[in-house]
Amino acid sequence: MASLHIFVSHHRTDDTFCAALVEALQKAGADISYDRDSLETAEARTLLEQTIRRRPVFVVVLSPDALASARIREECEWASSQYMLHPERSRIVLQVVARAVDEERVWPTLSAFGRLEESHNTPLSPEAAIRHALSRLELSLPGEGHTTLPADSSRLEHLLARGTALRLQYRFQEAQSIYETATKLAPESVSAWNGKAWALLNCNQFAESLLASEESLRRETQDAVACTYKSAALDSLKRTDEALACAEQALSIDPNLALAWNNKGVILNELQRTGEALACYGRAAAIDPNYAIVWSNQGWVLIARRQYEEALVYIERALAIDPNLALAWNNKGIILENTQRADEALACYDHALALDPVSVFAWTNKGFNLNTEKRYEEALACVEQALALDPTYIFAWSCKGAVLDGMQRYEEALACVEQALALDSKSAAIWNSKGAALDRLRRTEEALACYDQALALDPNFVFAWNNKGLHLGNVQRYEAALRCFDQALAIDAKMAISWRYKGNILNKLERYEAALRCFDEAIALDPNDLRVWNDKGDALNSSQQYEEALVCYDRVLALDPNNLYAWNHKGDTLKALERYEEALASYDHALASDPQSIYAWNSKGDVLYTLQRYKEAVRYYDQVIALVPINMYAWNAKGNALERLRRYDEALACFNHVLDSEPNHLYALFSKARTYFIAHQYENALAAYDEYLILEPTDTAAWINKADSHRRLEQYEEALICYDHALRINPHYAPAYVGKGITLNDTKRYNEALTCFDQALAIDPLSYVAWYNKGTALKNLGKRKESSDAYERAKELEAIS
Repeated sequence: MASLHIFVSHHRTDDTFCAALVEALQKAGADISYDRDSLETAEARTLLEQTIRRRPVFVVVLSPDALASARIREECEWASSQYMLHPERSRIVLQVVARAVDEERVWPTLSAFGRLEESHNTPLSPEAAIRHALSRLELSLPGEGHTTLPADSSRLEHLLARGTALRLQYRFQEAQSIYETATKLAPESVSAWNGKAWALLNCNQFAESLLASEESLRRETQDAVACTYKSAALDSLKRTDEALACAEQALSIDPNLALAWNNKGVILNELQRTGEALACYGRAAAIDPNYAIVWSNQGWVLIARRQYEEALVYIERALAIDPNLALAWNNKGIILENTQRADEALACYDHALALDPVSVFAWTNKGFNLNTEKRYEEALACVEQALALDPTYIFAWSCKGAVLDGMQRYEEALACVEQALALDSKSAAIWNSKGAALDRLRRTEEALACYDQALALDPNFVFAWNNKGLHLGNVQRYEAALRCFDQALAIDAKMAISWRYKGNILNKLERYEAALRCFDEAIALDPNDLRVWNDKGDALNSSQQYEEALVCYDRVLALDPNNLYAWNHKGDTLKALERYEEALASYDHALASDPQSIYAWNSKGDVLYTLQRYKEAVRYYDQVIALVPINMYAWNAKGNALERLRRYDEALACFNHVLDSEPNHLYALFSKARTYFIAHQYENALAAYDEYLILEPTDTAAWINKADSHRRLEQYEEALICYDHALRINPHYAPAYVGKGITLNDTKRYNEALTCFDQALAIDPLSYVAWYNKGTALKNLGKRKESSDAYERAKELEAIS
């Protein structure tokens, strides 16, 4: 609940009375300022005037000395002029008689305002005056209930004053009840109907508010305030054209009504006529520079333009005028959230809700903030609270969909977006959200149609271009994806995320230099976006610029020492540089950040495998399997490590485990065949290679391994057929010529064998296996000197291999 900001004006001879009154008001929760000091300087006078104009409640303590004071008279004039700027009754001027006064000496300035007195300028007792002041301002002391004023001829005025006091404390439901009573007491009172229309607006009862404003206009057709409330209700009911016409009517009645200029600005901003909206807000601020909501609304336009620093200036101005303005706290939260100050943003939303617990806007924004921080359960509670207050609030439905998406409850997320579309089928943003939800459910054609619908409604909607580009990238339509990101950047070249997405597509197309330029553009716009630094590191890795990649990952880790992605991919980079111990340390950091990081466990196992520390590698793959029993990579890798340890049966059990789940798993089939071969189970190896080659008939290495199995079984003709098949696939594959030559040696076809070894050495002159077996062929042909030279060459090459 908002505290009342009150200024108390009094003469020093009434200090005792004033001190008691101020103490009671402060105990009741009011924020009090009063004229303790004399105005000896122009600076002090200006500051005092500004304070009075910014405080919506002005209380003057009347006494003969007060009425003789030029200073107090000027303070009352300032308060009165500010009150007159707000015919919607959003300010209070209250007189409290401390000592009997002569009515003829009371300034005309105060004639329109309520006065607390016994009768005919006779003061109440100090205790009674304080009690009545608290009641008129809808305040109560701790532990005490509200004290109702006695009914009298001015009861309507009392009700309206109490309604205003409740309004200033954001106690909308109670204000509605007060105004309801006022309309029954005085059904012809335009002020009562206007108050009711305002209260209903703030309780999100828009149709009822419209009826109340029309009741007011039936009594006074030229009431600008009623026209403005009617306009606001029509706008909330999505009857925008009628709302704008009503706003124009209000201004034709009273062109100096700041409330009406502000209302017109709101409507124009919703119509995306932001320049005109700012002009309206400017008119309102010129009429009343202390109209806090106008400053907040100007900030809101700048937020929509992503001019966050400029927007913050306006929001801070609004809060300096009215620290109780929940809307401004909301807007400040949005700015802080968009400038990566999430904790401060959350504090702003909480402050807004403390002031206005039924603010749908604040509940939704808080939910959005918590969702960004992946605090999904809390976020869901917030958006559900918003929807309980206003089931028609579209942004809350969209936000709820985003929260459920984060919780991987995709069908429910889609249902929320559908609900939002039922409320507004012409919203490009909601069609875009529906596309994203369908993408999650892999309903790709429907998703693409949604993005196209969003862009048909708003061809300049950058986020739809981005999502369409992401979608096309995911289905490997990379060039089409690039065109989408280029379109987004043509609309807004400062959209850092578009540069990032474009860079990722270029990276996939192996256009690394262009990708790096995109990432640099994104970094220039947002140097603290860790995702872009990670992506740039990946592109540098892909282009084998490993040292530069390390710089990127280290930049991420300087900003976020627990960044799992950066630790893992730094480890990959160090592994590529063969800095294996550092790579292991990097994966250890990743596991410290997330002990359940499957990527880190697998990657550390791979490094240990490379270092031939096979037993340790097995332990790491087992850790992965314990966390995710269906992780087939770990089962395969464990099988390979066990094979190196010559634990062939266990290795085969791993490969078979994979194949039980995925019978066509190529890597497992190949590894299984290779293990049979190494274990000298050549018949089984042949059967496994046959299974593999059905699925992958152009794998040269598999054909050679199959040929080697036939050769070990002395099935030489079958072996030669396989070697020849491998060479038809790849005529420049030296190991195929070597294997064929060995087989020909085995069958004493030495001249043909010699030809094969020469073909192998023409391709790979450093193959010591080819030189050695060439020496054997030459020896069997009786060419001892050439044979000896070949053996010697093989020995030299083996020594340096």
